[in-house]
Amino acid sequence: MQLYHLDWEKSSARSRDDHFKIISPLASDDRTFVRKMFDEGDLYELVATSDVDDIEEVYKATQNGVVSDSWSLDPPSIISPTEPNFHAGPDGKKYGRRSTSMGDIIVKDGKVLLCATMGFQEI
Repeated sequence: MQLYHLDWEKSSARSRDDHFKIISPLASDDRTFVRKMFDEGDLYELVATSDVDDIEEVYKATQNGVVSDSWSLDPPSIISPTEPNFHAGPDGKKYGRRSTSMGDIIVKDGKVLLCATMGFQEI
C-alpha cells in the first residue's frame, strides 16, 4: 500500500476552487478531477508505504500524536516513510510530515482511494 499526501500549498496556489474540489469532492465530476490531478503527479508526493491490509490502520498510524509524536520521524512498525521524512522549517529545524487528512490518497491493490470527510472513496 502506498500513501500520497496532497501538497496543499501547490493545490491552493493552483486555484481555490480546485483545491476545495480535491479536499471535499461532492460530485462524481469532482472525484474524476481529483483522479486526473493524482495521475498528473504534480500535486501529490509519495510519503510512505505499508504492508498491512487495513486502510484505517494506516490512517491511524499516520496521525501525529496518536501512535507517536511524529509518525514520519518516529514511525510505527507498520509504516515505512519515504525520504526525506521531514521538512525544514524557516528556523532550519527538522519537522515531521503532517498527519494524513482529506485530499490525501492511498493506493491499495491498484485501487486509488481518496481520504474523504468520512472514510475513503475510490476514485
